[in-house]
Amino acid sequence: MRATLAVLFLVAVSATARAQQPDWLPPEVRGKPARPDWLPPEVRRPASSPFGEPAAADPDDPCRDPLLAPIAPALRDSGFDRAASACLRAQWSATARGAALIDTPDFYGTAAASLFLDISHLILRDLEISAGARAVDARFAQNAVISDSELGAGPVYLAAAGGLGVRHLGGHPLRLAWRLRLDLPWTDTTYGATAVVAAAPQVAAALGLTPRLALHGRLAALLWLVRPPDDVETRRALLGSSDLAFAPWRVLAVTAGAEAQTGWYGAGLDHLLVRAGLRVPFRCRARLHLGAAFPLLGDERTDVVGELSFAHDW
Repeated sequence: MRATLAVLFLVAVSATARAQQPDWLPPEVRGKPARPDWLPPEVRRPASSPFGEPAAADPDDPCRDPLLAPIAPALRDSGFDRAASACLRAQWSATARGAALIDTPDFYGTAAASLFLDISHLILRDLEISAGARAVDARFAQNAVISDSELGAGPVYLAAAGGLGVRHLGGHPLRLAWRLRLDLPWTDTTYGATAVVAAAPQVAAALGLTPRLALHGRLAALLWLVRPPDDVETRRALLGSSDLAFAPWRVLAVTAGAEAQTGWYGAGLDHLLVRAGLRVPFRCRARLHLGAAFPLLGDERTDVVGELSFAHDW
């Protein structure tokens, strides 16, 4: 009788030891404890997601490392031409933007500084919604006779983006996504009571070349409408851009790219610009980047645009 009780006790202790793994084991070693046999099958083995299961991690996936996102300062003051990324994320960000135009022969110059606040959320794995605003907008202009400054805020904007899945190009993973941003009317104080509406549909692509190198591209249309009393003014443009992001170390990424646009000032070339940036991580969920863009050709009069941005994933 005592032998039987001893055997039963040892079996119970052994089962408990298997179910309760030591706390000092690292997470990748500790396994999930087995679920009791009396649970229904659908509880012991949860059904797969109706939206499909995520693909196995690819070391060359351009969206695997957030350091490889493009850095592309917006040229338009309201920022609605900001480059879309093919990588969707849930995050918040604060971006300080500056732009300058210096025309020495005509004794004319302008400077602008803005602060943008953005927040995005993934309601599905491949569907992102976001909102943001230009919280502060300060401008200064001077010529040979007078100088003036202006302070405002807005616009407020809403955006949605959707992933178009993962494909392969030459054996490398290729991610595609669309994005649409809409600037809401009567939210830009620099226009007073005048209604201003802007929309920017975009298609973006990201190609993973190596785990530390990604190529980004996008095509976009810019649509802008302002309706002062008894008049309507519209502008439209088409643009394309490409950026290369390289992260030689885990603590630094560098980007370089070019962009061309036509239609905003007429049928000719609006601008051909080059840009570059640096990005550094803070722990695992936060990043800080610095970028600058320089128009080289075209009718665009802005000489330089720069931005300093901090982003934090949810």
